[in-house]
Amino acid sequence: MRNIFTFVTKKRILYFILAILAVVIFLYALLWAFSFKTYPMKFGVSFSPEYAVYLGLNPDDTLDAILSLKPAFIRLAVPWNQVEPRERVYNFSTFDLMLNKAKKAGVPVVLTIGQKVPRWPECHFPSWTTQQLPEAREADLLSYIKIVVNRYKDDENIDLWQVENEPFINFTFGECAMFNSGSIAKEVAL
Repeated sequence: MRNIFTFVTKKRILYFILAILAVVIFLYALLWAFSFKTYPMKFGVSFSPEYAVYLGLNPDDTLDAILSLKPAFIRLAVPWNQVEPRERVYNFSTFDLMLNKAKKAGVPVVLTIGQKVPRWPECHFPSWTTQQLPEAREADLLSYIKIVVNRYKDDENIDLWQVENEPFINFTFGECAMFNSGSIAKEVAL
């Protein structure tokens, strides 16, 4: 009699465990099925005149060819070292030209600014900032951002602003020894 009771008890425990396991699997599958979210995707391209030159291409012709494809948007960077190659000396000619071409083509722009913008060396500090103390460099960084934003803030073809490119990835790459992640909140606020 005792063997039958033990067998029935073990069988009940096994069924109970299997039932709990089945419920857990069912709930997991249900949550997994409802976790899929769909977002409208828009695919665009990034363009860098320097990279076009590196590849042996004419930057103007390359940009024209890209814009003729009518991407959903084009990401253009405004590297600090090119906008302000010398302290307080600004050159926007390349960026004005690219933005005008995108506008003429009807392609919205994502404009990237900050210490770290797309393409090697990732961080694009002007050479004149290398001898500065971090506080002075940050003040000049914020000045550059303010000048760029004020110049282009009314451009209706700029769809989005990207402040920094991949600033919080968990590994380092590029030449970014002077990168200051503590400035990002100030950059965004500005």
